Amino acid sequence: PCVFHELLPQLGLPTVLLSQGSSWEEWSFSSESLLLICSSNAEQEQNPRTLLKLQEARRLVYLEAGKQPTEVCEAYFEREQVNVAMVDAVGNLYSCRCFQQENYIQLNLSDSYQTETTALVNLNFDFDKESDSNSHYDSIYVQQFANMQGSAIRTEPDQLGPRAFVYKNPSTGQYEIKGFVSNLITSFAERVNATLKLRDDVDQKIHLKNIFQRVLYNELDIAAMLATTVEFENYDYLSYPYIHSSYCFMIPVPPRLDYKEIYMMIVHPLVTGVLIVFFLIFSLLLIYSQELNWRRFSLIDMLLNDRCLR
Repeated sequence: PCVFHELLPQLGLPTVLLSQGSSWEEWSFSSESLLLICSSNAEQEQNPRTLLKLQEARRLVYLEAGKQPTEVCEAYFEREQVNVAMVDAVGNLYSCRCFQQENYIQLNLSDSYQTETTALVNLNFDFDKESDSNSHYDSIYVQQFANMQGSAIRTEPDQLGPRAFVYKNPSTGQYEIKGFVSNLITSFAERVNATLKLRDDVDQKIHLKNIFQRVLYNELDIAAMLATTVEFENYDYLSYPYIHSSYCFMIPVPPRLDYKEIYMMIVHPLVTGVLIVFFLIFSLLLIYSQELNWRRFSLIDMLLNDRCLR
């Protein structure tokens, strides 16, 4: 029997007991539920949609004798599941930490547990507390991505300006990504205390489909690109929330120009000269075509020919 059976009647929050194996049925439980894992290898979920829904769920894993917390945390981190806590038979409580050198910490609870039964029952008190700054609840499950402690975020720009392109900083000699989409990713990395990692040959552009494949194969974390949702069949891998709208290029607006400058930009001197030459030629042809001679020719008629001006 699962060691958490005695804890279920006394636990004052929604829980789901996972004993062994996987289910291909659609997951219908709340994402706020606490998952009680009966052993370190009991959770073997294979349904991809269920895995996505349970990615941020809180887990409490029973740690068997001889099993090391670092092994359990590493196994969950490979599946991108970071909200994991563990408890052993004597009541020692461990919490996984994704971005630390040692991937777990041991938490000190208020009581000294002597047996497995009293340890699990008294643990209910710590999980049922309000989420305030002084409770064990916050120390067990923390916002780990609030501080990634300099960890790398692999990214790739699509190099379609002005949204994302590669720029070589002359002062450092390092490649950087610029553009309004790249700036969004750069700001996100600064907010979570992470560093952006680019390919060594990032100046060599790759196709958009290859960027999509690298994301699907877990070779990229965040791609600096835009894509339409019209061609998507599965929306599970979209970031949430996302905006479905038309393009809005947020680029600097140039200063206003005088009408004289606009006219000079449109009417190029070479174009003006060609128009004057054509005007004189057509004017001479009109004067000659009236009587098929040059008797009525005059300089004023040639320069101010109203028919040519029209």
